[in-house]
Amino acid sequence: MPKTKRKRLPTVSRRELTPDGTDDAFREMIHNLLSVAQRMQASRSSHARMLGVSGVQYTMLTAIAYLQGDDGVPVNTVARHLHLSPSFVTMETAKMVALGVVRKTQDSIDKRRVQLTLAPRGWKLLDRIVPIQQPVNDAFFENLSNADFLAFARIIAIIADNAERAMALLERLKYPPVAASRK
Repeated sequence: MPKTKRKRLPTVSRRELTPDGTDDAFREMIHNLLSVAQRMQASRSSHARMLGVSGVQYTMLTAIAYLQGDDGVPVNTVARHLHLSPSFVTMETAKMVALGVVRKTQDSIDKRRVQLTLAPRGWKLLDRIVPIQQPVNDAFFENLSNADFLAFARIIAIIADNAERAMALLERLKYPPVAASRK
């Protein structure tokens, strides 16, 4: 009897994600995203090691530098921007304050709130790796036009926003509520 090739079940059901009726393009896109994510994580880890901080602390340093403006940035804003919990950002920024790379100051209007800014040492650390960071980032996005980049940035922001809901859905589907037993 000849063997029959078993066909994979599709991993998505939305028509928008199956342009040719299969999930092949979706799977390829996911595999490419995972490859890029792994390489970006490796790049981030390398930058962080050069600065003597963890990968997530490096990301927070860059976010604080980007968001702080003239008066600093609240913890909740950093957490929202990085899709992290405020308590995690608070814990990690406390470590960075101890390292002398971040400053915490009381908000001038609401004394319960804390404003984060980079300390001069934090700015020096970030400035020190720019000669490595710029060419690496340029290489990551080398063949994108301005229109490609803007479209990609918009799309990845949508996916980042969807990710939290997708993870909550994963937990609900992985551990469904136990039905009450019938008597």
